[in-house]
Amino acid sequence: SAKARANSKANVAKRAATARFLFGTLAMSMLFGVASGFGGQLLVEETRRASIKLDQRAVQAEADNSLLREQLGEMQSVEKVDAWASLNGFVSSYLVSK
Repeated sequence: SAKARANSKANVAKRAATARFLFGTLAMSMLFGVASGFGGQLLVEETRRASIKLDQRAVQAEADNSLLREQLGEMQSVEKVDAWASLNGFVSSYLVSK
């Protein structure tokens, strides 16, 4: 019958449209999932690189700090202070009074 064939064609068209919609939704979901995973991996890698740079800067800061402490210790020695004072024309007040 013509009515049954029309219903059958309508059902086939509905099923095809539903299948296309589901396939499109599935494809888009997979695409967004892959893109999100890739974006997340980029963020993790960027964070790892930043962490390595921070570690390197911390090690360098420790080395600089040690060097500055050593230099400060040398500058505070009595001999160094006396040498600097005599080079710059300073005389100790207890020497002036003698």
